[in-house]
Amino acid sequence: MTLREVLDFFRFEARFGPLTALRDMATLPGTVLSGDGRELCRIARTLKAHKAKATFFFVGKTVHRYGKEIRLLRRAGHEIACHGFGHVLLSRLPLERISQELALAKEAFAKLGMKPLGFRPPYLDSSVEVEFACREVGFGYVSCRSHYGHLPNVFVKRPYDWERLVAGLRIPVTSARSCHLFHPRFVAARPELLETALERERFPKTLLQLSREKEGTGLSFDVY
Repeated sequence: MTLREVLDFFRFEARFGPLTALRDMATLPGTVLSGDGRELCRIARTLKAHKAKATFFFVGKTVHRYGKEIRLLRRAGHEIACHGFGHVLLSRLPLERISQELALAKEAFAKLGMKPLGFRPPYLDSSVEVEFACREVGFGYVSCRSHYGHLPNVFVKRPYDWERLVAGLRIPVTSARSCHLFHPRFVAARPELLETALERERFPKTLLQLSREKEGTGLSFDVY
């Protein structure tokens, strides 16, 4: 974890007011610090039990730590996608810096023999420049909370709404093509959230498959 990543976390949270920032401080270990490969294996077993498919977004600078887990996920039919190189706010950077970050991420995945087509900007925060750069380096879709038209978007439902999903409440969306977002560390702490989500909804497709269709709901995980 770099100082830049920590500062970007608090810069982003500050947009939503002090109460939200204070609440989300508790999520810092799960949204910036690296996870544990064992958590991914447990998630894979849970998904297999429910015959569900998911998309896993990995940060480029740590993707090499998860070679074994990535092979396991790919064999099970899950999608491996990109979450940037470092977990920084790309929307704050000029186009040249964004392109450099994406190139570094692509290189990190290439070392593992992978060429992911899906991209999720850190903090789900995109911009015209981010989408343009994604298209230029060969990504096929983006997954975030905003859309600028350069690539298909799989809209991310509001994070932290898993309790609403478990309670059977409707989660507002603005797109017919959307997905839920989980973090492996949160699943490790609250496994019942994922279990109940899988019981209430069916997730037969990856986000790459959804990006090529008009509607549907998917399941995704961000891995650091």
